[in-house]
Amino acid sequence: MKFSNGCWMQKEGTEVFSPAQVYYTKQEDSQLILCAPTHKIAHRGDTLGGPNLTLRISAPMPEMLRIRCDHYLGVKDKGTGI
Repeated sequence: MKFSNGCWMQKEGTEVFSPAQVYYTKQEDSQLILCAPTHKIAHRGDTLGGPNLTLRISAPMPEMLRIRCDHYLGVKDKGTGI
């Protein structure tokens, strides 16, 4: 999927966000998971607004890194529970 219109301009209807800090980290299996909001978190109330990026870093083979960045992964379907 291409989000740019040329080299510097963004396509109409899209926005680009960059992480401002790493808020917390978690190691899961063979990957490192980083929670990276797009603005500085000074207090707990700052966690309520704005995009929050999830970075997953793993090494599938020697001398290679896989980096995946997601925004809003949603919630896992837990079924009906009946």
